[in-house]
Amino acid sequence: MSLLRQSPPPCRRPSHFLKPDRYLTQFSGPQCSMRRHREDDAELSDPESIAPTYDDRNPTYDPFYHEVMHELCISKRKGWSLTETCSPGAVLKDAGRFYFRTHGPFLPIFHVISLVVNLHDDDDPVATVLEMPAFKQFVVAEIVALLATFADLCEKVLFMGMLLDDLRKSPTGIFMLSHFLDAHARFARSDDLGALRYDSMQYIEDVTLRDGKVIRYMADNQKTYRSFKDPATARLLCPHQMLDQYDDDPELFHRKVQEGNIRIRANDFPTFLYADGQFDLNNMDAGLCMGEYLVRCFHHVYMGKCTAMSTPTWMAKGGCKPISELNGMMTVTPRSIAYIAVLARFILNDQDGWSANDNKFIGADFYKNIINLFDDTEWAAATLRWWNLQVFGCADSDTDDSDNDDGPGGNQVASIAAQHAARQKKQAAERHYTKMRSPYSVASDDEDTADLKRYGHLDHDHDDDDYYSYVSPREDEDVEGERSEEDIEPAQSPEA
Repeated sequence: MSLLRQSPPPCRRPSHFLKPDRYLTQFSGPQCSMRRHREDDAELSDPESIAPTYDDRNPTYDPFYHEVMHELCISKRKGWSLTETCSPGAVLKDAGRFYFRTHGPFLPIFHVISLVVNLHDDDDPVATVLEMPAFKQFVVAEIVALLATFADLCEKVLFMGMLLDDLRKSPTGIFMLSHFLDAHARFARSDDLGALRYDSMQYIEDVTLRDGKVIRYMADNQKTYRSFKDPATARLLCPHQMLDQYDDDPELFHRKVQEGNIRIRANDFPTFLYADGQFDLNNMDAGLCMGEYLVRCFHHVYMGKCTAMSTPTWMAKGGCKPISELNGMMTVTPRSIAYIAVLARFILNDQDGWSANDNKFIGADFYKNIINLFDDTEWAAATLRWWNLQVFGCADSDTDDSDNDDGPGGNQVASIAAQHAARQKKQAAERHYTKMRSPYSVASDDEDTADLKRYGHLDHDHDDDDYYSYVSPREDEDVEGERSEEDIEPAQSPEA
C-alpha cells in the first residue's frame, strides 16, 4: 500500500482572530483612550454625579464648602493631581506639600484634621482628647503637637476656619481633606528623595584612615549597593561611638553587621549627624546635628541644589525660588533638621523603595530621638543659632539685637536713639528758657511747652523770678510721692 501525500487539514483560526476590532476597539487604541477620557470628563463635570456621595447638594452646607469639596472630588478621580494654580484646592495643595517638611513624616494628617474639627471650640481640648479611646496611646506633648500643627495649617490656609462647621457634619469631607493633604505631602517627600537619591552622593567626602587607607564612595548610582556594602556609606551610617572600631577594620565591621552580630538601632546616632572629629564620651551631644553631609542635604532640599556646596545666602536672585522662600521659612527648626536626617538615613541605606524602617532601625524612633535633643534649652539655642548661620547666613533675625547688648559697643541703634532724645531735651529747655526771659508772653500750648511736657518741666525759683531750672522726667521719678499738674506752678513771662 502506497502512502499518498495528503495536504494538511485547513487551520481553523479562533473566532476572536477573525474579528480583531471586537477587542481592540474596547480595550486599547487611541479611540478607546479618547472615549474613556471623554466619559471621565463628563462624569467629573456633572455636579449631580458626585452630589449624593459628598453631600454637595445639602442645603445646610455653605456654598464655599461645596466648591472646595467638588474640587477635591475631581482631584481624587485623577489620582489627587491638581493643575489649578489659583483656587482653594491649590492653596491646600501648597500647604500639604510643606506639611512633612515642617512637622515631620510621622504626624498623621487624618488625626490632626479629625481631632481639631471636633475640638475647635472646646475650652480644654487636651483634657477632652485624653478621654477619647482612640487617643489613649497619645501623651500630652503629642496632643499639643497635633493642635499646634493645625494652627500652623490655618496660617497657610486662611479659609480653613470657614470649613470647620461643615466638616463637623460630614465625615466624608474630613476623609477627603485629610487624604488630599496627605497625598501631596507624600508627593513632596518623593520629590525630596528623588532630589537627594543621586546628587547627594557627591557630598560624601573621601576619608583617610590612620593606616593610610582611603574610604571613597564606590556604589555609583546603584542604591542597592549602599549601606554596609559600600565603605563610604557604611562609615556614615556607623554609630559614632563605634567609629574607632570601624576605622580599625572596616571589612570586619561590614561582615559583623551583615551577619547580625552588630545591630544598628535608632538609639545609636550615626556618624553623619556629627561634625568631623567631634566626639566626647563625657559630652556626647557636642557637635551632634552639625554633620557636613546633613547640612548639605538640608541646603539641597530647602535652599536649592546650587547652594549645597556654596556660601549660605538668603533669597539669592536668579533661577527658581527655593522651597524655603516659597513657604516663608525664615529660620531652621528642630523638626526640619529631623526630617532631613530621616531622609538622609534612607538615602544612605540599600533600600530601593521608601521605608522609614531599616531592619531593626525604626525611623519614627530616630526622628523622635532627634526632636528630644532640643529639650535642652541651652544646647538647642546654640545649635539652632549655628544652623541659621549655616543656612541663612545670620544667627538670629535682624530685629533681635540681644547678642550685641553685652558687646564692647553695646546696642548701637539704642545708643543713637538715647543721644537723640537727650539732645532734644536740651534744645527744648534752652528755647523755653530764652522765651522766659523775653518781654513777650509765652503761650502754654506752643511747641516748646509741648516738648517740656514730654521730656520734663521747668522749676520756678521763688528767690529769683527770672530763673527757671529744668527738671528731667527721670529726676521727677526720684522725688518721693507724685505731684499732680496743679502742684506745678505754670511758667510765666517776667511781664506777667
